[in-house]
Amino acid sequence: MTKDEVLASKQYLSAIGHWPKIPARANPERWLNGFNAEDVDHAASLLESLVYFSMEQTTKLCTSLFHSLSSEVAAGLSTYAERKSVWSAFVADCLVTFPTGERPNPTDSGHTFARLARQELGIDEVRFMYPEEVLERLYRGERRPIVMVDDFAGSGDQFIKTWTRFYSMPDGSHTSFEEIAKISPVEAFYIPAVATAYAFTRIEAHCTLAHLRTAHLLADNYSAVHPDTVVFPDELQAGARDFVARCSTQASINPTMELGWHDLALAIAFEHSVPDATLPILWADTPTWNSLLRRS
Repeated sequence: MTKDEVLASKQYLSAIGHWPKIPARANPERWLNGFNAEDVDHAASLLESLVYFSMEQTTKLCTSLFHSLSSEVAAGLSTYAERKSVWSAFVADCLVTFPTGERPNPTDSGHTFARLARQELGIDEVRFMYPEEVLERLYRGERRPIVMVDDFAGSGDQFIKTWTRFYSMPDGSHTSFEEIAKISPVEAFYIPAVATAYAFTRIEAHCTLAHLRTAHLLADNYSAVHPDTVVFPDELQAGARDFVARCSTQASINPTMELGWHDLALAIAFEHSVPDATLPILWADTPTWNSLLRRS
């Protein structure tokens, strides 16, 4: 598609709510106008390939993913009545939390999805907790199902750290979800709405006692610099890495971070946030660069 065709398509998607509001949340024309002539074709292809999830779409992914757990929870039961009873008991008993950084922040996306789960899934508010609160109940001997909700797992770092991090308990001891699960079985599910294959592989390797499920899996070739990337057409694939490097230099982006977190080089955004693993040339706002997307 030409530059004008890509801009027209984004204007239309924005008008119907399937893309950020223009220009309040995104400014594709201003962004494209910042590229040198040699980079316009790559930039237009990158813009066209950007995967954007509105809050409505993300909500549907999250709710359908949660409900899909019923097939596992009630596996092996022969009658509808039995399956319904077991699933209802799971929903009524589970504790819902979300992965956090070393220092939990009120702006963590997990808060958004905990609220979403409460509103859309009808789970009692008292069962939404910070990870350390859930862990304390497990430490005391409770064995309720655990569901960690999230929007996106890019590298898997945040979940891995939450699962393996040692928290202080009231009696002065320290433990982690991983340690508790080793001692006594814990039915723990991590359900990011969207995950990369890279995150999936890392989490399964580091957190063998947790169950990872996602509604939308991004294969490795969603990276803009993958040899067989789906972000750029065949004729532009070979020059993709040089394009990112040139534009990152123009935008004054640190060379060590020009591919985003863990060098994932993604073109993905959510209505409520833009992941760290997304190419910085899409969201950087510097004296030498105009951002396409606002990060929050």
